Parts: sequence; structure tokens; C-alpha cells
Amino acid sequence: MDYIYNITEEEAKRRVDSEYLVAINMLDASSPQYMALDDNEKKVVYHLCRAAFWLDKVNYKLQNAHNLDFYHYVQAKANSGDEYSKNVLRLFLAQKSINSLDTNGDYINLAKGILDNPGKNFYHFDIPKEEFIAHVKDMADKGMWNDLSKILSARTVVDLVDGKLIATDYVEYFAEEFNNCATELINASKYCDDDKFQEYLIVQSKALQSADVNLDATADMLWAKLTGRLEFTITRESYEDELTTAVFADEKLAKQLADHGIEVNPKDSIGARIGIVNEDGTRLLNTLQSLNNIACNLMPYNSEYSMPEDNSNPDQVALDVDLITLTGDSGAYRAGIVLAENLPNSDKLAIQLGGGRRNIYHRQVRNTKPSDTYKKLIHPEYIKYFNIEASHWATIEHENTHSLGPKDIKALGEYANILEEYKADMGMYSFLRQYVAQGVFSDEQAKQIIVTELF
Repeated sequence: MDYIYNITEEEAKRRVDSEYLVAINMLDASSPQYMALDDNEKKVVYHLCRAAFWLDKVNYKLQNAHNLDFYHYVQAKANSGDEYSKNVLRLFLAQKSINSLDTNGDYINLAKGILDNPGKNFYHFDIPKEEFIAHVKDMADKGMWNDLSKILSARTVVDLVDGKLIATDYVEYFAEEFNNCATELINASKYCDDDKFQEYLIVQSKALQSADVNLDATADMLWAKLTGRLEFTITRESYEDELTTAVFADEKLAKQLADHGIEVNPKDSIGARIGIVNEDGTRLLNTLQSLNNIACNLMPYNSEYSMPEDNSNPDQVALDVDLITLTGDSGAYRAGIVLAENLPNSDKLAIQLGGGRRNIYHRQVRNTKPSDTYKKLIHPEYIKYFNIEASHWATIEHENTHSLGPKDIKALGEYANILEEYKADMGMYSFLRQYVAQGVFSDEQAKQIIVTELF
């Protein structure tokens, strides 16, 4: 299929300029952090990178049905020397999809006539939300609870066949990609000198080959407790699907589903992260662990959850990581690659079974400087407070607030994910005075956090 670019040559060139597309320099084979690994660790990294490649392919398919075809089309033109296509290809590889939001919140569509659906390509059809809800209501009225549990699961793609919704588990639908990924994890495990990391990779490989949420949960719980030098994550976050959550807008239907034990979870995007734990940065995170306890006492409805009395949180591991690669959804430069990820999310079985979370901070992502646009928005008197390290401190606060109630964010309804993000930001700002009073931050550092986070 031939495609027509939806942005002009001038626009494509402008959008790959460093003002819009900030380069993130991942570790390579010459990096001191990588060179410090022993031979076996380097072999582990090699196979993990191959595993991450297959998850990249999965998420391209989940985002848009045309993504891979468009990628091959643009790549062929770029390889022929076409500068216009080279810039479009750079944008596509940064966005990880034909369609995306940029850092200003503007919608970027790279191909004419190829638009997103509310359900992305998690749902292989484009129908209004009202029509989707009508299908779900009809199935509920017919008592098709087993089918509905699959359709409204975070880990299925859904087709509309002869007027009926049909769900297929990711493991089955992406059998080739998941099996190849699992093979690479097994290959990596053979070189592991870290027994716990090896055990995690083996269980995670099994979870990729069986539609069993218990295996996912076991892998998540093993991963959350790892303390070794290497970091590998299969990320599953559900911010892209706007169709499944439409169920919450119909209170009667939502209650009917809940009464029959049907969980409604937006679909998971898939990604992968590989990195090397930075010991100095991780020590800072541990030093700031007291933020959790200060924030916990100030949170509304804090009677619904508790923190350990000894001011530690064994269920929340925090690590600073030098990145080797981010693929799939984790590597998507939409509104900017995230500074950190706190996983598993609360909808995952591992959390429901009492497993812990692992909060990974991305060192290279925070290495940037204020843009010209930022300088125009901030009064010159306050530019002096810009400090990129303050962005890291703010991110620690933001991510820690994610761990503080409510236990089930689905109680927030259709807009649970965005409200959860606002909650984390509000915690970041609201508790600053207490952090200063406790001596965690100075008044100067608090001002740096406020100004820098406007960036």
C-alpha cells in the first residue's frame, strides 16, 4: 500500500529539530557502565535486547493496524535517499505509531486518511462508544459473563465478527512474537549468575507462552524484589485504550458487571526496558524514602491504607537505572518518554495478591535543558531556579504518591488513569512545605522543583 504523508516536508524537518525531538542517548557497547559488566552479563544483555525487539513489534500492532506496513513503506523510501522520508521515519520511530500527541499536546498524524480509533488496535473495528456499550449490554443481558470477562480484560484484542464481540488473549494473538521473546529470555537465563534474576526470566518466559494471569503475577512479584545489577522489564500500562473505560460511564451497566465479578480493565500497551542499575542514584532514592511516610500521613482517606511503622516500605523498591534500550510503549516519545515507571499497576493480580512495586527511574531521560518555548513562558526572574536534578526529585515525589491509595483506581471511573496522574502531580506539589519542614529539601530546592516542573 502506498501512503501520502500528512505533514509537509518543512514540518517534518522542523519536528526532528532538537527543539522538538530531544535525543536520548542510551548506553552502547563503549559506555563505561556496559564495559564494567562481566562477559556473562553482556551475553544476558544481548539476549534481552533481542527479546525487547519482539515486544516492539507487538506494540506497533496494538497501536495501529497500519503501523508496520507504513514503517516498511517509509523505510524503503528513506533508504533510497529521500530526505523527506528520512525525517518522517525519524518521527515514526520516535512516536512508535503513525498517530501521536507531541510534547505540546498537539495531535500528529503522519499518513493521510489513517486515523486512530478510541480503542486503538486493541479493538479491530471502528464504532462509536455508544455502539460498543450496546454490544456489552446485550451480552450482559444474555448472561455471557465468561465472554465479557475476556472482552473487558487488559490482555485481549477484540474483533467484531457477524455482530458479535470476540476476544483473543495476547499470548494467542501474538504467539510468534511472544514465543520468540520467551526463547530469548531463556537464552539470557542460561548466562545468569544471579539466581533470582534467572528465576524471574524463566517464569516470565513461561508467562509469555500461557494465557495464565497467575504466571504473570508470579513474574511480577519476582521482578519487584530483584536487587541485582541488570534491569529488565516487560511494561504493561493502560493509558492508550479509550474504549473499554467507556463502560464506566454507564453506571447501571458498570454495577451489573461488578455484581457478576466482571473486572473492567483498559487494554495493556506493551513495552520493554533494559538497563544497568546506577548505585549512586539508587542510594539517593533510598535516602528520600522518608517522603513516602510524610506523604502517607497527609493523603486524604489515608485510613484506607497503611505504611510500615519502621518508616521503611518493603513493598516499594526504587532503583535509578542507566538505560540500554526502551522499546514498544516504553520507548514511545509521545508526550515525552517518561522519567520513571512505578509498576505493576493496581489492576494487576500481583498487587491484588500483596506483591510489591518496583519504581524505575530513567537517568538519561532527565538529562535535558530548558527549551526556548519554556523560556518564553517563565518570567526571567525565575529561570534561575531551573535545575534538571529538581525534575528528578519531583519525579520521585510523583511516583511515590502513586503508591498511596486509593487501593482500586477503577473506583475513579472512566477517567481513572488521568485522575491518578493528576493525583500524583498534586502530591508532588502539595507536600513540599512538609518536606522542607522535615529537612528533606531546602527552600531553594522546593522553588527549583516548582519552576522546573513547569518545563
